[in-house]
Amino acid sequence: MKAQNILLIGFAAVVLILVAGKAIHDKYQAVELVEGGFSCRGDNCEYSFKLINHSSQIQTGLVYIHFRENAGMSDFDATSKKSESFEKSFTLGPNDSLVVTDVQQTSIHNVKAYYAVSTSVKL
Repeated sequence: MKAQNILLIGFAAVVLILVAGKAIHDKYQAVELVEGGFSCRGDNCEYSFKLINHSSQIQTGLVYIHFRENAGMSDFDATSKKSESFEKSFTLGPNDSLVVTDVQQTSIHNVKAYYAVSTSVKL
């Protein structure tokens, strides 16, 4: 077997392991965020998402909502400089879910929204 084939097989195996690890990690997150709708009219952007607590414990935390101008992939500097972020706190009971819908003002146009969740267990 050629060395190139061995390297290719090894690379493919590493990629498969990483993909499987990410899927397993996501599956066992206590709180899942499911994106809903997102639309802007002028300076007002309406967003919605659902939080689902998959654990049997109370979960508290923050959802970080990051607005970024959709300037295209080739314009990273312009895209990274024009952003606004804010946070929403939440408390979810065991195996509970919550739908969040709100409007946020922004001076950015042609906006995309990105979400991140940070949780802690409340005993």
